[in-house]
Amino acid sequence: MRASHVFPTLVSVAALTLGGALMAAAGQAGGTAPTNPSPNDPKSIAAGKKVYQTYCADCHGDKGKGDGMEGEGMDPSPADFTDAKQNHGTADGDLFVVVRDGTKQGMRAFGKKLTTAQIWAVVNYVETLKK
Repeated sequence: MRASHVFPTLVSVAALTLGGALMAAAGQAGGTAPTNPSPNDPKSIAAGKKVYQTYCADCHGDKGKGDGMEGEGMDPSPADFTDAKQNHGTADGDLFVVVRDGTKQGMRAFGKKLTTAQIWAVVNYVETLKK
């Protein structure tokens, strides 16, 4: 590859990398939340329930009321998913970002433990707790 072709290629790669980093930062900093690509169907909800029971119920409670044993004494208390008003937004993408990245208030990040599909499945399951 000629030197005259290398620089434009490097600039393009750098721009794409920076663009992806900025999009990720926007999601973490209250920017536009990602859109749920997962169908909200019984299969996804069932998968989400299994993940929720393993990773979330200890703090958020079996029925999502924020009353799990591990959540006792936390300040702020774990979110009550049965309440329509949420501190971190009500859109699916808002919850996805919180599960993936955690919060400064004490919610652990699960982005390295769970796959993207598992997190979306949890989001779909949590939506059922509001009803």
